[in-house]
Amino acid sequence: LEFIDQFISEAESSHQKKSLKEYRTIYNDLKGYQKYFDTTVSYDEINISFFNKYLSYLIEERENGQNTIAKKISTLKTLLNYATKSGYNTNFAYKDFSVKKIKTDKEFLTKAELNSIYNLDLSDNLRLEKVRDVFCFGCFTGLRYSDIKNLKYSEIVTKTEIGGESFQALQFHVQKTKQLLVVPLNPYALSIIKKYEKRTDESLSIVRDEASKIKQEEYVLPVISNQKMNEYIKDVAKMAGIDSNVSQTKFMGAKREDSIAKKYELISTHAARRTFAILSLEQGMRIEVLQKILGHQSIRTTMKYV
Repeated sequence: LEFIDQFISEAESSHQKKSLKEYRTIYNDLKGYQKYFDTTVSYDEINISFFNKYLSYLIEERENGQNTIAKKISTLKTLLNYATKSGYNTNFAYKDFSVKKIKTDKEFLTKAELNSIYNLDLSDNLRLEKVRDVFCFGCFTGLRYSDIKNLKYSEIVTKTEIGGESFQALQFHVQKTKQLLVVPLNPYALSIIKKYEKRTDESLSIVRDEASKIKQEEYVLPVISNQKMNEYIKDVAKMAGIDSNVSQTKFMGAKREDSIAKKYELISTHAARRTFAILSLEQGMRIEVLQKILGHQSIRTTMKYV
């Protein structure tokens, strides 16, 4: 635990916030595990017996589903890899730890559902209108939430086709992979950008990025926190009538739980990226073009949408 705590502190400037959050979750899980079994976790004791007890703790006490547990085991192995490279750990039993992920259906919008959200009159609720516009921008560009949040006007560029015709695109470095990406802007995405060009929010004078002294006005869209976005976009989807029944199956160890949810309850910011991918394929976009726009290193990742 001391190593993980120290590692998180040292990694704050070099790792993504999402990764740091995952590391802290493992730290808290291990603290809970120690209390639950009245023990202390040391490197020497991380063996198959620990693995089985840890799984039992995550299932019974944390009530985690199989895919959550699979992710947590992967993150624990990442931390142990760092500990090994740093010379703290010489026990390699953890390398055999594995929990298989279960393939699940991820929610996305049909073309009709996206239109119903895009055309929804939210003029009497500016908070939900902004959330809707940011979500739709993701549906029209395929950008992740983190990239939309950090998108600046300086990253909107004009490109020229081989035939000499020009078009507008986004050119920026992806937050997750740091690679340079070029994403063409369709008329819907451009209309959302134009809508917020002359906004007069009170927050515009705020310096949003202290390290770079970038002001709020330099960012393209008024993006709120991911947590609030995920909360409010469900309200928007409900108002747009996206309320079909969706069956869900969750596995917790050997136990299976089946339930029915309304589709609007399952919509999140990442559903926008999936919506873009699937609707683009339906419209006839070639898979290798979609791969480039989504910024996938491997075509296998893009094939999941097929």
